[in-house]
Amino acid sequence: MKTNRIPLRGADNARDLGGMVNASGQAITSGRFLRSNCLQHLGRQDIALLAGEYRVARIIDFRTATEVRDKPDVTIPGSQWIHIPLLAESTFGITHETGNDQRASLLDRLPDMPDLYRHIVTDAYSLSQLKRVFLEIACEAEGAVLWHCTEGKDRCGIVTALLLALLEVDEAAIMADYLQTNLAAKKRARSYFWKVFIFTRTLTKARKIRRMFLADPTYLQAAWTAIRQRHGSISAFMAAELGMGTDQVAALRLLAEHEPAQP
Repeated sequence: MKTNRIPLRGADNARDLGGMVNASGQAITSGRFLRSNCLQHLGRQDIALLAGEYRVARIIDFRTATEVRDKPDVTIPGSQWIHIPLLAESTFGITHETGNDQRASLLDRLPDMPDLYRHIVTDAYSLSQLKRVFLEIACEAEGAVLWHCTEGKDRCGIVTALLLALLEVDEAAIMADYLQTNLAAKKRARSYFWKVFIFTRTLTKARKIRRMFLADPTYLQAAWTAIRQRHGSISAFMAAELGMGTDQVAALRLLAEHEPAQP
C-alpha cells in the first residue's frame, strides 16, 4: 500500500490518497482526494503548496461551529471552504469548554470511541451530513478536494474509509491508511495523557483521553459492523443512506481516474 504524507508544517496529519490500489490493481491518481487535520496553523509555504501543486478547489470542514470558531482554517486561495459538521454540538458531550469546573465535567463525559463511530453511521443528523459530504466530493471535477476535522482521525477517518470502499480499495488497505494517523497523533496523545493525569490524578481518565487521540482498529470496525448489521454491505449503505447509487459511484470512480499501480 502506498500512502503519501503531504509535507505541511502546520498540519502534521495531511495525506494524499493517491497511490492507494484497488481490487483491480489500479491506483488512485495523486492530487485528487486529500485528508487532513485542522488547517489553522498553515504557513505561507503550506498555503502555496496546497493552492499551487495540489490545486485544492474544495475544503470540507467536518468540525462543529464551536470548533471552527475556536480554530478557524487558514484561507487557501482558489478554494471554496464548505462547512458540513458531522456531529451536533451536544453529541457525547463534545464541546470546547473552558475553566477547571468545565474541564472536569468534560472529562467525565468523554465519549466511548466505538459508540461515537457507530453514531456517525447510524444517527439521522450525521447521515444527512455525510450525504452532503459525498455530493460535494463527487461534484468537484477540476481540482483536489480536501476534507478534515480537528485531528484528522475520527470524522475524517470515517469519510475516508467510506470513499475508499466505494473506490474498491480492500479493507486491509483502508485500515492501514486509517492507522497512519498514529504517526502524527502519538505525541499529542502522550501530551494529553500527562496533562489529564496531572489535573485529575486519575489514571483511568488519562488513559481514556490518550485513547481518544489515537486511531484504533476497533473504532473503525465498530462503524463497519453497524453498517453491515443495518444494510448488509457498505455499498448498500451508501446507496440507501447517502444517495450513492450505481451512477453516482461510477461518476466518483471516474473522478478518481485510476491509473495502473506501479510495480
